[in-house]
Amino acid sequence: MWAEEGARILEQGKIVPGHLASASFIAARVTSADPKVLAAVIRGAVAPMWPAEPLRSIYVPVLILNGKSDPANQKVGRLLEETPTARFVACEGDHHTTPYEPSFHQAVIAFLEMQWRHRIA
Repeated sequence: MWAEEGARILEQGKIVPGHLASASFIAARVTSADPKVLAAVIRGAVAPMWPAEPLRSIYVPVLILNGKSDPANQKVGRLLEETPTARFVACEGDHHTTPYEPSFHQAVIAFLEMQWRHRIA
């Protein structure tokens, strides 16, 4: 999902304040790369359209964790819709720091405790 947004920003040829994909546009301008070519690469290689059907057949509990300060991965709505056993928790941190945050550890422990209680009930 984010990759498609990034490709659109590259094609539009303008910086969108606060959007991580704007960095790709700036890099394209600095290196004299064609933003439309980069958008095509993102769509063709980086952002394949995965079918939703396999997600619908997941029968084990799934925990989706995301850093609140990770602008590239904020859209999890469709993933939650398509994965019936998924639960989402937004943790402190960004793409690199979230696993080190106490809120991440607490979310994992709470999820595992919930699964353990559910199994013995």
